[in-house]
Amino acid sequence: PTPAIVVAPPAAAPATGGSAPPRGAISSPAAAARRGVNLRASVGVSAWLGAAPTVTMAVAAQLGLRWRLFSCGLEGRVDLPSQAQTAEVGSVQTQLLLGMLVPCLHYRFLAACALLSLGALRGEGVEVAQPRQQTTLYSSAGLRLAAELRLVKSVHLRPHLDLLGVLTRTELRVGDTQVWSTPPVAGAVGLDVMASFL
Repeated sequence: PTPAIVVAPPAAAPATGGSAPPRGAISSPAAAARRGVNLRASVGVSAWLGAAPTVTMAVAAQLGLRWRLFSCGLEGRVDLPSQAQTAEVGSVQTQLLLGMLVPCLHYRFLAACALLSLGALRGEGVEVAQPRQQTTLYSSAGLRLAAELRLVKSVHLRPHLDLLGVLTRTELRVGDTQVWSTPPVAGAVGLDVMASFL
């Protein structure tokens, strides 16, 4: 008989319907949804009018998630102390400490957000005979308009405008004299640096 040399193995049998697809060929809906969720963190500064006796600066940090056109974040805000002075009775100093829920809708690089805040307004007498410090509840609700401008792949600048309606009003008095009261509306211009991690 003629000798034969096998130079290739026999062809593999066609795959049956029960065989698994190649790894990575098909992704589950859950995996696709996870890829669409981004963890986002930001820090920023803002200048506020109506949150204190004078225009005051605030520092904020936010952590949140974005999925497609929707995002939601938790933001903490600390205002620098601000004073209101009177020549007759002395002055008062205020400071705001706030936590804020920030749900947003996104369109391209623009965002429109609701702002729901709850925190503490601290007030104290300054240069008065018997200074005291007290803390009252502060709550507000409003809107934010923002733009997300890419710097590098996962880092954005986020300028924003905020407008809040104050839900709880506080008066600061020295004796019987009212020195300052919470305005019904507060507004701010701010700038954040935001990073995405997923």
